[in-house]
Amino acid sequence: MISVVSAKCRVWFESNTFQCATFVVLFMALYLPDIYVITDSDYLSLDVLLTLIFIFFSTDCAIQVIGFGKAYICSFFFIMDVIGTLSLLVEFSAVKTQMQANNLTQSSVVMRATRAAKIGARAGRLTRLVKLMRFLPFLRKRKQVAEESTAKVISSRLISRVSSVVACLIIFSVQVLPLPGTLSMPAQDFSIQMWTEHLRRSLEDGDDAVAVNDLVSEFRAFYHAKTSYQPYSFMNGTQVLWQRRGPALADRSMRIQYGNAIVHFDFSHQVHLEAGMNMIVITLTIFLMVTFSLLISRAVSKHALTPLEILLLKVRKIGRLIWLQVESLQSHFSHGNTKSANNEFANEDETVLLRDVLSKIGVLSAIRLMRPDEDAQALAFLGTGAVVLKHEEEEENVNREALAVRLQTVIQFDLENLEVENITTWRFNPIDFEDPSTAPFVCAKLLTTCVPLPLKHGGVSEIEISAFAETVQAGYSKSIPYHNFNHAVDTMHSVYVILQECRPLFSAIETYTLLMCAAAHDIGHPGFSNEFLVQTQHELALRYNDSAPLENMHSARLFEILLDPSTNIIGRLEESTRKDIRKMSIEAILHTDNSFHFNEVKALQMIHEVHDEDFRQTCARFIPGDDENDWPGEDIIAIFGEKDTRDTIRNVLLHYADISNSMKPFSIARVWADLVLEEFFVQGDKLKELGLPVPALNDRAKTQRPTSQIGFIEFIVSPLVFTI
Repeated sequence: MISVVSAKCRVWFESNTFQCATFVVLFMALYLPDIYVITDSDYLSLDVLLTLIFIFFSTDCAIQVIGFGKAYICSFFFIMDVIGTLSLLVEFSAVKTQMQANNLTQSSVVMRATRAAKIGARAGRLTRLVKLMRFLPFLRKRKQVAEESTAKVISSRLISRVSSVVACLIIFSVQVLPLPGTLSMPAQDFSIQMWTEHLRRSLEDGDDAVAVNDLVSEFRAFYHAKTSYQPYSFMNGTQVLWQRRGPALADRSMRIQYGNAIVHFDFSHQVHLEAGMNMIVITLTIFLMVTFSLLISRAVSKHALTPLEILLLKVRKIGRLIWLQVESLQSHFSHGNTKSANNEFANEDETVLLRDVLSKIGVLSAIRLMRPDEDAQALAFLGTGAVVLKHEEEEENVNREALAVRLQTVIQFDLENLEVENITTWRFNPIDFEDPSTAPFVCAKLLTTCVPLPLKHGGVSEIEISAFAETVQAGYSKSIPYHNFNHAVDTMHSVYVILQECRPLFSAIETYTLLMCAAAHDIGHPGFSNEFLVQTQHELALRYNDSAPLENMHSARLFEILLDPSTNIIGRLEESTRKDIRKMSIEAILHTDNSFHFNEVKALQMIHEVHDEDFRQTCARFIPGDDENDWPGEDIIAIFGEKDTRDTIRNVLLHYADISNSMKPFSIARVWADLVLEEFFVQGDKLKELGLPVPALNDRAKTQRPTSQIGFIEFIVSPLVFTI
């Protein structure tokens, strides 16, 4: 029920009728108060109109709260809408009368501050115009063109960014431009009180009528020559000394009294000038908004959207050509038993077209694989030698399948004593294995569950994966307290658990590559840090020129293992795919070097800042109980699909898993903390033996274990976790 009402509110808010009404009401709220001031009209009708405007603005806020929820409530526009709506109360005659009754207008400083506050409050009304600008003709035209292409996503995001920039421009303009107008009222005009006090003394001293009239004449002449506000009435108690026609409305008058001396001032000209300046400022602000938005919209269209649309048009043409060619091949292989697809692409999105083309290619591949008769015909054509080769290959396949069955039985037997549910949770801990041979089986099992189809077709089976796991285990030193094979399996498991939550973001090959890198990311680790190797001029530091010697060595060892056909778990791949896997592996392992840590955190923070609004709107749209398969949505997946963003997150995940021990239950985290500290202490002992300086964290006698772990969590782990 709530979702239905929310959807109806969004449709209503975005309808042309509602937006036109909002335009009209907004301009009435901006200009009516000043128009009434300039024309000296009665305030009763203005109060009625302001009441209707207040109700409309309140309804508008309520509709957006219901329709957009947290995405609106937590936004800048909500705050400004509330301020703009409440600022209408200052315009009501009752409020002005109360202010006058409380003698607020007695001080010109207060008058100036009140006037500036009223102008500033109208900024809240002007920000409503920002949300309505997308309905202006020159922006709607751009949007309607984009509606027919993938560029609509980029267009909407750019319009949103433009709105934010223009909103800042509005606030600046409305707050700064009116300041010169406030200078027309002096900071404090004491002459009003001084002249009135002078008149009071003259009256109390019993001066004759001629002297009093002369004083009144001087009083009037002073203000006539120097100010825009004039006295219009002089009274001695109830006796009128001099009087002319006063202001049309009482709120334009200021009454000054000292003793029996009463003087009334006419501020009509000043109030009219203020209202005129307000209207000029508002008009100038709107003009700047429209002008800058038009310029930005045209620049974006010229330099971004138009080239993108040209590119997508070429994609559409190429996709159409591929579709027709693939469809003809499919018809050939299936002997014409396929249903002819509709070739009308005029209204089809480019991404949908590419998806359909790939689907067509997949169907063609399936049809091709289902025709073994052609393979038999080809073998017969090649002759007896080919048949012999085929028999040998079949025999080898039978042996491989039998070995795989036996190996699978062993794996299942060894994993029977494990708590299977722990393998997919943070409670898993390879240190708890009673049999050390269980770790490689877990490694092989995690890899086996994630082998992509191209690798299976390339010859990767459980035999190669199991041999790879045993070879990698042999590459780790059992005497190293922390950086041993148990740490590799623990990191691999952490990557596996994390990737279960990121399935839509990474391809099967990326997932498999990360698991493979996790298994070998510390292979051959000597138990000493990069700094130690550089400081002692170790052969690894010399070989890799002091640049991440450990991580470079780990990467090299991994690909040395993959060169052996018996442990090659990436199989026979196309050269481009093989290069991609190698590139991803090297980058992921190199980024486990802690020297990259803070740059990785900054890169993640930058991604979040750039797409903050998209993330907030996506979180606001998610309701507990909704189908998680439809979340976070194609727009967010598209953001993570950008190459730089994807590479950054992929590299961070392995590093994140590598230092994830402190995020696990305390009983597990404490064991790993003791092991890593022991490894640090061994390095410190070695530094002492060599007569080299010992860092505080490596000094067995000075390091406090709890304090060291708190510092590691606070300064290293927490910033990364909270950023992710």
